[in-house]
Amino acid sequence: MKTTILIVLSLFACCLLSVPGARSQTAYYGSSNENPETGIGVVGVEYLGTGYGTAGFFESMSEKGTGVRGKGGMYGGVFSSWAVDGAGVLGMANSKEGATWGGYFVTFSEGGSGVYGHANSETGKTYGGNFISDSSDGTALRAEATSLAGYTYGGYFTNDSSNGIALKAELNRR
Repeated sequence: MKTTILIVLSLFACCLLSVPGARSQTAYYGSSNENPETGIGVVGVEYLGTGYGTAGFFESMSEKGTGVRGKGGMYGGVFSSWAVDGAGVLGMANSKEGATWGGYFVTFSEGGSGVYGHANSETGKTYGGNFISDSSDGTALRAEATSLAGYTYGGYFTNDSSNGIALKAELNRR
């Protein structure tokens, strides 16, 4: 009887393992324990030289899925670009309908910022944030403050340079 039960369980396990979708769909799982020198679980390197190349591609086809998710002590994710005209992060919302965001940033801390922009260069013309709207009915920068209590600002601008302006507005009609 024990032999029969073991045979049936073995056959069931074999069938279960051969059924598509019956086991994990993880294509690769990398742990930093596998590479203790760098502490990096997954590494992608692309040496195309010129043109477009991709070192890593993560995609979720789920309606509410996440392509890349990071969790860390100091930073949840670090993205950098060394190109002359590069971007550390590119967010695209390609839907033709609905309200979409190329980037959505949220903080739940008592003194945090959803977006923090810092241009750190000793020379040149830099921007901590650069917002552009090419829409026929768009706004480059929109600020809204909502709170049930306390004193809030829809916009707050300050300048700490020796010669500057906290807020400059220009009207350029075409």
